[in-house]
Amino acid sequence: MRHSTTWTETGDVTMKVSVIIITYNGAQRFPAVLAALASQAGTREFEIILVDNNSTDETKSIAQGVGISNFRYVFEATPGISHARDAGVRAARGEIVGFVDDDNIPNETWVREVEVFFEEHPKAGLVGSRVINAIPAELRSKIGFGNSLLGESDFGEAALQLKGDSYQSINGAGLAARKQLWIEVAQHLVLRGRTGKGLTGGEDREMMYRVLQAGHQVWYNPRMLIDHRIEQRRWSSDYLEKLALASGTAQPFLRRLKRKLGNRNSGAAFYMCADFIRFLKASVNISNRFEKRLWRQYYLGCLLGNFESYLNSSQ
Repeated sequence: MRHSTTWTETGDVTMKVSVIIITYNGAQRFPAVLAALASQAGTREFEIILVDNNSTDETKSIAQGVGISNFRYVFEATPGISHARDAGVRAARGEIVGFVDDDNIPNETWVREVEVFFEEHPKAGLVGSRVINAIPAELRSKIGFGNSLLGESDFGEAALQLKGDSYQSINGAGLAARKQLWIEVAQHLVLRGRTGKGLTGGEDREMMYRVLQAGHQVWYNPRMLIDHRIEQRRWSSDYLEKLALASGTAQPFLRRLKRKLGNRNSGAAFYMCADFIRFLKASVNISNRFEKRLWRQYYLGCLLGNFESYLNSSQ
């Protein structure tokens, strides 16, 4: 099922960058993000848009009290990060749109780095930030694969062009794109992203693949740095196992998209066997019990996704 988005734009392009903060019940979180954006250095005029994705806390009342001239509040009633992002893009007046979640603290030159990178790379359509999870060191080593599941994206200190031929992918935290390209690509998205407390995965990788297939470049820019301040509840085994399962379930679709396989059951039997073998290897070869459970859930999700694809193609 495709993402059904009606693109009625309300924002004319009048500036270089619009930064869109996505929040759901983030009244205690988004003010720190807003403060970091309000103190950006070395940038030209830009705007900050807070998209309230149907929050039930004090988000609206706090936003209404913000005294920043380049700040706007947008309410999006339809739950889901994809709907919230699209609402922000529709309202944006910038040529470039940048996305931060309500727990993403951008470094003091983040907006300027977005501007400069797109100016220096005219073929770039999508640029990801260097995202570092702010979690204790002992937990970082314990959860292993969980760092990636929680959104960490750290491929080193040099800019890197991503061609979709490796595990490396941009992350929605600190993502920036050309507004017009986002509008053109977003209407074709299948993976919808999280909805409230519901967990899904793969939507950012789908965006990357579709941008690449449209002939644009995708880059990782470490000078766009995000401090990802994760709530402690998301460090739990229960949360991470659910996230691993959701991420794995999306992989069969992403594999088909990556290989431009048009038939829904292309390669399903092969990947079911391959993922079952990987599931067994993870069960035997990984000594870290916490990380073992995450990998098992991930490959279980892959198996479930493949099986669903096979059943759907047989109907």
